[in-house]
Amino acid sequence: MKRFILLLTVLFVFLSSLPVCAVSDPGLSHSAASLVYCTEPDRVLYSSEADKKVYPAALTKLMTVVLAAESIESGKTDADTADQLITASASAISAVEGNHISIMIGEKLKFRDLVGATILAGANDAALVIAEAVSGSVPEFVRQMNRRADQLGMKDTVYTNPTGLHDGEMVTTANDLLILAKLAATKQFLSELFGSIRITIDATNMSGARSLGTRNYLVSTRVTTDYYLPMATGMICGSTYEAGFCVIASAQHDGLNYIAIVLGADTTR
Repeated sequence: MKRFILLLTVLFVFLSSLPVCAVSDPGLSHSAASLVYCTEPDRVLYSSEADKKVYPAALTKLMTVVLAAESIESGKTDADTADQLITASASAISAVEGNHISIMIGEKLKFRDLVGATILAGANDAALVIAEAVSGSVPEFVRQMNRRADQLGMKDTVYTNPTGLHDGEMVTTANDLLILAKLAATKQFLSELFGSIRITIDATNMSGARSLGTRNYLVSTRVTTDYYLPMATGMICGSTYEAGFCVIASAQHDGLNYIAIVLGADTTR
């Protein structure tokens, strides 16, 4: 984990000393792919293996929450407002593996809280409940994920689930994720959550209040101060054994906005 954070730190420190132009290699290593992008003037400043197909791990959830935000914008699904209560089904909860916040069958949670849990805690149960709320079923939601990726021009991305649990057929690239991250950054509903250090989910019909802290050590000192970077503002991170450590991180420096992506970072501890 430490090596992964150091990789990302290199990228952001690299930003702080350079003009907004294409630059030389910062000496990044131990990752499968990486890039740094600046929104003004819409330019990739650095990239390495940005078209290499890799496993996305929990970065998959960025598409999940983008579709959640778009469902609110469109008002065409059962989750047409952020404060609407969504009931967790048996089919969603029975499929949960990995990270979760112990959502129970029949529990009613606000849609915004499900999105927040997905972003901050990497909650797979929240992601599955979102999928059913938006598309009616998880398989249909996965089809929607792939349709949206195709619409956005994410030509090398294939989704097979909304959580990022490893599947050998689910792949993406740094360049494709940049397309998605740029879109996600335009959605205020998501931006507020990306930079949150902690959220509180009010008591539900089946659980007391939950307090969830972010897993992103770049924006929070709640666990350690070793990796905190004042310029970092979000966005999403995760890992699996097969994917290594992965992150899409946003930052602000000298009035400019940046996105840094590191994929397949070495899992050596």
